[in-house]
Amino acid sequence: MIELHIAQAVDLLAPTGGDGLWSKNKRMVRITGFEILGYKEDGEIFGAELRVHFDRRTWNPREHGLIYTDKKFIKSFIQSAAHFGFTENNTWYSEQGMQGIDYVSFDIELDEHMKGGFFHDRIDSFLDGVEHEGQID
Repeated sequence: MIELHIAQAVDLLAPTGGDGLWSKNKRMVRITGFEILGYKEDGEIFGAELRVHFDRRTWNPREHGLIYTDKKFIKSFIQSAAHFGFTENNTWYSEQGMQGIDYVSFDIELDEHMKGGFFHDRIDSFLDGVEHEGQID
């Protein structure tokens, strides 16, 4: 199995709209970083996940609920992180059980936008069969 792991520190803000299934809170959330995890076996990609990490001083799932399914949050994140290759067509919430205590989990498609984005060299080589792990700052 070939794995892709990219970690990127960021300092972004994204509001929640309070319209999620697991929270009605409207808050500004500080995004501190994200991880891209990809898995490939026998030439087939069978999973790619984006974990968007947040500052728990701005969002605490035990107090505020899960950001999962909040429409304003995903839209705002995609707009502020578009230069990394995230779009409305390649980024969507993963299932509820994938959500973390300090991150929001998304399924992503490693499409032409991701291949042309900030991490294009690492994603291209992953798609070509090269394993990657590490942090980019």
